[in-house]
Amino acid sequence: MEEKEVNQVKSFKYLGVLLDECLSFDDHINYVRSKVASRLGLLSRLRGCLSTEAANKIYLSTVLPILSYCDTCFYPLGSTNRKSLERLQRRAARIVHGFKPDIATESILETLHWTPLTRSVEKHCALLVNKCLVGEVPSYFKDYFMLRSKSDNQQRCTRSSITDIILPKFHLDVAKKWFYDHGALAFNSLPMNIKTLPPKDRFPAISAFYS
Repeated sequence: MEEKEVNQVKSFKYLGVLLDECLSFDDHINYVRSKVASRLGLLSRLRGCLSTEAANKIYLSTVLPILSYCDTCFYPLGSTNRKSLERLQRRAARIVHGFKPDIATESILETLHWTPLTRSVEKHCALLVNKCLVGEVPSYFKDYFMLRSKSDNQQRCTRSSITDIILPKFHLDVAKKWFYDHGALAFNSLPMNIKTLPPKDRFPAISAFYS
């Protein structure tokens, strides 16, 4: 490139995300797991000196941002990576709640009002799609999705009376891992009463739906 030799690497860190040569994001998930496990170990050692409220605030401010950072890039995750991150969240819940083995983890998550990671990333995808629809994104994202209106099928639409985003047709399964596909699916899965709201009003409604 420009008469300079470009070295080939198996992975490259860009804006905090590890991109591998196959875009599997396995390297990034391993990086996230290692970083989160380290912070949970520290939180576990400090837990005896903290109230549940304080421990929860530490998790929300120092651990959850790592788990959720750029999660729309690598969603949907493969089963192995998804389960590994979910185990970290469940471990964190038990640490924050105070190591009570007689209480089911699902009950602890509800008590702490934590959204499961899979549902959380679906919310982030739906919110990002809505940002694309209202134009609150860089120019290359503004016409990223096409809406199918109730009256004018298969044309771009800015009215609030829409049904679904037109799903792209891909010939390769790997393309279905792109945000173009799973973002549309996340938005289309929203209840009709949310999708038919004025675009700006959809933001709080989407957040409330996934909370």
